[in-house]
Amino acid sequence: GNTAAFGGGGFYLSDCTDSSSVINSTFSGNSSGYVSEFYGGGAIQNSYCRITLVNTTISGNTSGLFQLAGEFYMSNTILANSTGGTDCEMAGSATDAWNAYNLIEDLSCGNTAFMSGDPNLGPLQNNGGPTDTMALLSGSPAIEWGRNGACPATDQRGVNRPQGTYCDMGAFEFEYPEVSLSTTSISFGNQLMGTTSLPQTVTVTNTGGTDLHIGALTFTSDWIISNDTCSNQTVTALKVPD
Repeated sequence: GNTAAFGGGGFYLSDCTDSSSVINSTFSGNSSGYVSEFYGGGAIQNSYCRITLVNTTISGNTSGLFQLAGEFYMSNTILANSTGGTDCEMAGSATDAWNAYNLIEDLSCGNTAFMSGDPNLGPLQNNGGPTDTMALLSGSPAIEWGRNGACPATDQRGVNRPQGTYCDMGAFEFEYPEVSLSTTSISFGNQLMGTTSLPQTVTVTNTGGTDLHIGALTFTSDWIISNDTCSNQTVTALKVPD
């Protein structure tokens, strides 16, 4: 991350003549060395400017966003896990012009967040794509709680949005596991009672973007399962006698 002597360790805006937008970006590990009524924001400080944050993840900085005067528009954005201050702070004549479908962990920035609490993020690392991201882990409250009309067509990595019904908050779009089978039909042929057929193998492959966890296996009513441990074990299905 980056360190600023005053405010805005990751991104500093001041006295702008135009607006700025941050879309599909991750800010992590940034810090500001001085905090006062005029300076702050380990990740971002905006002073007398208009800034728009869309599907951005701001996590693991000394503090998140510091808004001194000006306006900020924020949608589908995560601010969390600040290590030395608040996740979001407004000072002076700052205006929260549009704050919709965001997760602010500590409910700062005027207590107007759509959602609060731990977003359940992974570490900053290579999750594919040209730059590091912080993955939404399984069970994250940010999954499928973004606003489709505001999210870009892809995430920071280039993964299509949405993967589910709705897009996710933050710069990372959660990818669901997808199962493919090597075959959907097997035949044991004619088999005499009391004898053993040749083994048949069906390979289950996860072609999705997250880990696949298999619980219980079930068969049709003509079969019973003698072993369903699933962890590198053989699953044996026994034919129920007619």
